[in-house]
Amino acid sequence: GCSMAHLAMAWVLYNKDVSSAITGTTKKEQLIDTVKSLEVLEKFSPELEQAIEEIFKTEPSMKRDVGTVSLSRSRRVEAIIEQ
Repeated sequence: GCSMAHLAMAWVLYNKDVSSAITGTTKKEQLIDTVKSLEVLEKFSPELEQAIEEIFKTEPSMKRDVGTVSLSRSRRVEAIIEQ
């Protein structure tokens, strides 16, 4: 098991569509605790990512015209284009 905070940070670090993780720490103890998320990150897999997706529904669902926007073709962009 792990805390929701550790799971959330590990998900952010694992997610190919997230370019940076903002910790928001103000104390040394908070930063040390956030670093523990790396232990959870080591356990991440595509299967775990899919299980999280099924629970939290993080895939984009809105149609957008991304043809004029210069974006790398992440899986989120692909999902929007496919709709």
